[in-house]
Amino acid sequence: GIRDIGVTGVQTCALPISEKVRITCAMQYEIVMTDGAKPWKVHTTNYIYRLLDRNENPIVDYHWHPASTPDVPFPHLHARQYGCKRHYVTGRVLIEDVLVLGIECGAAPNNPGKWNRILNGNRKNFALGATWGTSHPGK
Repeated sequence: GIRDIGVTGVQTCALPISEKVRITCAMQYEIVMTDGAKPWKVHTTNYIYRLLDRNENPIVDYHWHPASTPDVPFPHLHARQYGCKRHYVTGRVLIEDVLVLGIECGAAPNNPGKWNRILNGNRKNFALGATWGTSHPGK
């Protein structure tokens, strides 16, 4: 079982990951005790990730904020560059997924080998403890 121990937090950051793209992210989480092999677990309770171009224009926004928008309780994206307000269902999106998209849009890791090791390790660790929606099953 999981017991809430009342620890919550919000992290917000902006990452100028290259001259071509920038990422902003906001994530809210809670830390809970477990009865499992590890004494605690971190649960994400909402997130907003934004990928911007060099002129600060949004390329894509990934959102999941079920408490603040109960009529849109699912993870989704917005394609803001087209002025569209529609919520496109995505499934769960990890910050690592947004960083990969940033790389695909022109950012380059300082150390690609280390980046790939960290990325693959994070995805595997996440999948071990995920209670819903891993973004890359089997990886």
